[in-house]
Amino acid sequence: MRESIEIIVSDFNTLTDKEKNLLLNGLTQHFGKDIVISSTGLSLCNQDEIETIRNMLGGLILTKEYVPDILRRFKKCTPLCL
Repeated sequence: MRESIEIIVSDFNTLTDKEKNLLLNGLTQHFGKDIVISSTGLSLCNQDEIETIRNMLGGLILTKEYVPDILRRFKKCTPLCL
């Protein structure tokens, strides 16, 4: 679990402030409690919560990386491409 926490903290720190706030708001709503993304804060979470946080963070990062390419692709596409 320690390795997962380190990965979460490292990945979280690559996000912009706006993205961090979006993720933290989503996590707070999902878990019904405040989540602190730090080694100390995440050590208070159980394994299922850590896995959920890691998955949500991973989804946000994947979306951030690939959505601009998808949007660019469809802008170049004519209506016949669809």
